[in-house]
Order: sequence, then structure tokens, then C-alpha cells
Amino acid sequence: MMKVVVRYPKEDSPVDDLLQRLQVLGALLGVKARRLLRRLHPYIVNVRRGPLARYQQLGLVKELPLGLWEWLGNYHRVRGLHDTALDPEPLVI
Repeated sequence: MMKVVVRYPKEDSPVDDLLQRLQVLGALLGVKARRLLRRLHPYIVNVRRGPLARYQQLGLVKELPLGLWEWLGNYHRVRGLHDTALDPEPLVI
């Protein structure tokens, strides 16, 4: 499972500021990086490697420092990661 950071809710979300600080502190290990990761925790979802590779090909994720990924697609408050580019037909039984 890979950790993906999502921006939800889009308005009044501290994620942009936290991600900007992560870019600066990403190479640093220690207390500041740990605190930053703790603040990001509510905005992190787990994604399996297979779907993550597909999302990467579609340009829906971007790699960040410390093994995190940034979700660039839509996020639905009930359904979670929401990609309109993927065909839902294979998911129907």
C-alpha cells in the first residue's frame, strides 16, 4: 500500500501549505518532518501499487518526498478517490 495525499475539502484545506513545507523538509529527517507528517495524516489514503501505477500513467498522481504521492484527480467525500478517466465497466459484476 502506498500513501497518497488528497486535498479535501478543497476550500480551507491546509494541505497546500503542508505539501510546500514537505518539499523543503523532505530530505530532512527528524522532528520537523515527523510533525509535518502527523499534520498530513488526516489527508492521507492508502492505494495499492497496481492502481497507483495506472494513476501515474494517467497523470493523476505525483511523487513526493518521503514515499508519499499527491493525488491530482477528484476526491469524493463518500467514495474517496474519484477518477472520471477510468472506465467503471470492469468493476460491474
